[in-house]
Amino acid sequence: MWKVIGIIFHQRKIALLRKGLEPYEYLPFYTRLARHYGCDLFFYSWQELLLDRSLKQGYYYNWQKARWQYGAIPVPKVNLFRAKLPSRQERARQFLPYHQASDVQFLNLPWEMNKATISKVLAANPRLQPYLPWTQPLTLTNLQTGLNQYGQILVKPIFGSKGSGIRLIEQRGQGVWQADHMRSKGRIAPTLRWSIIGELTDWISSIGRPERFLIQQFLPLTRYAGSPLDLRISVQKGREETWAITGKVLRVAAAQDFVTNVARGGKVLSFSAIASRLTSEQIEQLEWLSYEVAQTIADWSPGVMDLGLDLALDEEGKLWFIEANFCDQRYAYREVGDITTWYTTYAYPIGYAYSKLEAYIK
Repeated sequence: MWKVIGIIFHQRKIALLRKGLEPYEYLPFYTRLARHYGCDLFFYSWQELLLDRSLKQGYYYNWQKARWQYGAIPVPKVNLFRAKLPSRQERARQFLPYHQASDVQFLNLPWEMNKATISKVLAANPRLQPYLPWTQPLTLTNLQTGLNQYGQILVKPIFGSKGSGIRLIEQRGQGVWQADHMRSKGRIAPTLRWSIIGELTDWISSIGRPERFLIQQFLPLTRYAGSPLDLRISVQKGREETWAITGKVLRVAAAQDFVTNVARGGKVLSFSAIASRLTSEQIEQLEWLSYEVAQTIADWSPGVMDLGLDLALDEEGKLWFIEANFCDQRYAYREVGDITTWYTTYAYPIGYAYSKLEAYIK
């Protein structure tokens, strides 16, 4: 049996990888792991996978010859998803009949990447409920309830990533204040104010399809050098097929901003920058919460085995879960100069995939 692991990207990313222009995925780590395990790697796209033909086109790395080749091969027995599917079309469910009708495995392919769905999955676990911020669908009633109860509310796209499209709405007397986060780094849209509820109703209608947004209580996060910070925790399964925390890194918002995403002007710092401020109980709680969230998601969608979790401490030191990322870009570890952890976050998923491949070989 040919020892090959499929790695599935978006077709644009494959083109960038081959040209050496992809800013997030690091090709030398993949080739190093191929040589370590003595198996080939086949890079192809989810668009290619959905085409109705038995052979799929892509690039495969021959570890013995240490070279890349372009060609067409059958779908590998074990495939690792490194792609964000177009969630609006619920693409993930298109792979279900394929998966059920064959002995092919797709790893790290959740049934949905809908933040509202994930919130409900986690809220069904009573052990997690104390760590979850109040979250509801975007409606005028829910927004009024949230503003009355918390004063500040975040509006988030249920399929958004990298901090895109997040709005902060705040109750100020009889008026409401909003700050839109813009696409360019570190820029916030001009303040909008409403003085009557009808104007707020019109705004909800103006943003498009309100059902594609959720609202969440705004958390006053602990700060670093005056700016809010949160934590990105890498939780992955490796060759032993058990969860492990493979990395921790801090994300700090840009000045006068409210989101920490690097793509929106935030910066990353080593976890050691805050570790001395945490008690042993807080660190233990942080790790427990990471494992509990990961296992709860995996119980709902068994193929999940590679997560980037966003957690945060508020100004009172209370720990919160923010959101789960199914295609963590991992480059934060590169940015802080932690090359060992950066490599480890590649090694664990490939090791897990190889353990599944070994089951076929045996």
